[in-house]
Amino acid sequence: MKINIKTITTIGAFVALFYSAQADTSWTGSVNSSWENPSNWSGSYPSTSSGITYFHNGSATAVSTQSFGDLRMSNSANQTTQITLESGADFTNSLINMSANGTENSKSYININNASWTTDTIYIANAPFAGAEAILKINYSGRLTARSISIGTNELSNGLLSSDGGRITITGGLTIGATGKVTLNSGAPLYFGNTSTASTASINGTLNFGNGGNLYQVGSTNFRIGSTGNIVIQLSSSGSIFFDTLTLGDGITPAGTLTIETGYRPISTLTEGTTIDLFDANTIVGSFAEVYAPTLTEGLTWDFSQLYTTGSVSVIADIIIPEPSTYALIFGALSLTLAIYRRRK
Repeated sequence: MKINIKTITTIGAFVALFYSAQADTSWTGSVNSSWENPSNWSGSYPSTSSGITYFHNGSATAVSTQSFGDLRMSNSANQTTQITLESGADFTNSLINMSANGTENSKSYININNASWTTDTIYIANAPFAGAEAILKINYSGRLTARSISIGTNELSNGLLSSDGGRITITGGLTIGATGKVTLNSGAPLYFGNTSTASTASINGTLNFGNGGNLYQVGSTNFRIGSTGNIVIQLSSSGSIFFDTLTLGDGITPAGTLTIETGYRPISTLTEGTTIDLFDANTIVGSFAEVYAPTLTEGLTWDFSQLYTTGSVSVIADIIIPEPSTYALIFGALSLTLAIYRRRK
């Protein structure tokens, strides 16, 4: 049998070239904090033809358009990793994994400042060690778009997704584990779902609608609040319009806890007859195990009778119904008065 050495050499060179093109890359930050500087990377520069992008230490700032594969962030004890997208940055990749921290005071941050990041899947969590953090934050007019986001759902814990005015779009699934948290502030909108397939949100941690945050459904969705879930809604308008209405066209399955906070709205503006629309949903199936609301002005109380039909709560006059013991005292006093009256006669 005749072996063509030239052919074997050619195939070997092709295979070597292929695997070389898929080589992983790691951030070193040896020159400066510029993501765009190739000298800050060990191995190939992150691209669609490179392998996994590892970010284990230091800080990087990006201001340009970038496309690459998986991003994995982790670090050692007492170390911080941080990626910041500033104005002009537009990232597209396949995975953001911020759930690899495993030691005390290990911190991973992603900041999207007036920039954009589009990805398929996001995992946000940190190890249950003192001082450990994993936080993804969207600021100003930043945008984050993903098919699926999981926060604080695995053996790691305490992940946080936070937005101060930036837009979050989730086209597939949202899962908030028992120790996970999503916070929407400064009018930040969360768009959830798509027009072609049903999407499910499972809330077993905290979903906090801060100052003006809102949730909007796109297409068919199932919004489920588990027994450990906590929905926090702030009444953050001082006028006749209330922010933080959850717009859920299909429906909501509540359990766990509903917490109503006044936010920047003075308690004195919650007068008798005030009605607050918390949920806009076709169906509300189930009920919260606990509902917490701020204490109103004396003489007023909350009416929750429409919470599971129209998704609204109202402020009504507080009608005090005497306890049975009070009735007994009143009856006794009347009897004594009657007895005295008869004796005088």
